[in-house]
Amino acid sequence: MFNLSDSFVNMTSLTELNNQNNLTNLTNLTNLTNLTNLSNLTTPNLTNLSNLTTLSNVTRPNSEHPDQVISLSMRNQLIITNGSVLLALGLAGLPSNVINMAVFRKMGLASSTTLSFLVLSATDLALAIIYSFIGVIMLDMAGLIWLPVNMAAVQYPLTPLVRGLNALGSWVTAIISVERCCVVAFPTRAKQIATRRLTGCLLLGMFLVQASIIASHLVSVKMVILPSDSGGRPRLFVDNSQTEKSVFVAFLFWGTSFPILICFAVIVISTIFLGVSLRQREKWLKSLPGTQNEGIERSRKLVRVVVSVSAIYIACFLPGVLFIWGMFVAPNSKLPNPVEGDLAFIVSMFARNFQAVSGMSNIFVYLKMNSKFNQCFKIVMCYACTRIRATFLSD
Repeated sequence: MFNLSDSFVNMTSLTELNNQNNLTNLTNLTNLTNLTNLSNLTTPNLTNLSNLTTLSNVTRPNSEHPDQVISLSMRNQLIITNGSVLLALGLAGLPSNVINMAVFRKMGLASSTTLSFLVLSATDLALAIIYSFIGVIMLDMAGLIWLPVNMAAVQYPLTPLVRGLNALGSWVTAIISVERCCVVAFPTRAKQIATRRLTGCLLLGMFLVQASIIASHLVSVKMVILPSDSGGRPRLFVDNSQTEKSVFVAFLFWGTSFPILICFAVIVISTIFLGVSLRQREKWLKSLPGTQNEGIERSRKLVRVVVSVSAIYIACFLPGVLFIWGMFVAPNSKLPNPVEGDLAFIVSMFARNFQAVSGMSNIFVYLKMNSKFNQCFKIVMCYACTRIRATFLSD
């Protein structure tokens, strides 16, 4: 998903920025803040999106505008809350998605749907790792923990990685939803339409697209550790001066954010279709003998799983999508600025928390609605417990 919290990219430690003696360090952030200078961008509506990569606190480090919507102290408190929640969600997503991957692998990859769910779990696992890391950085910014190096700037190279993974996750979810729609609409031809080979090619194609975007960005930046002039801790500095900013932002938008918006629309439409079809099928199933319901009942349960996963995706990504469209509706809004900057920053910051919820909650849907997943889950957990006991007893 388009990462709406990119305003963290250029943020240095809040505790350091509030100290007047450290304001001189802001001059070293010139290359980072230049990312918002996109006057030559051929797509005007992208200006707002790129402006989210600069935090208002960098341009206005230690003062408050009289019309400012959110005070600096309130913003800092919200950062603490957001960092704690994001870290908790990221850590919760680690074991849940590892278990999901193990269970789906145990179920076998003969089904294209199982393959898609496996890739979705792997994507959510990678995002959970990044969210946990960002949560730690945010707590360091707020002064709750102390890292040996100020790592705030590392979020700049993480931006395309998060966007690419969210794009891949949205793509997989859309494939799963459309595949179920084909099964409902064309039950006799579904297996010929949604084959495992076709699904694998679609997944691999999107993975290669996102990998190329991520790689092209990572090779264009240089990261160095700079010592502190005032005797404080060193900090990570990201040099992106070799990157053509307007080209990169446009490339990043059309390569990740725009496809995600399309996938979101597809998921909404397909979920509505599946929800209506599910209700109609449930009425139809009640009129059939029990002996004829077994195969249809399994298909119905799978549709319920897909609808539930898609509904979670829609609910968790809707705040971010609305925020993106808000940038298009108000193309002349210059973010960040003293009045709007903090509010936009807070809204985009919490949008990422909703995205993290989507990645860690799917396991509960699988456990509740899929009997085969439950069976394989018990087998995997029993095997894991046996291995753990054998390891500790042998020692």
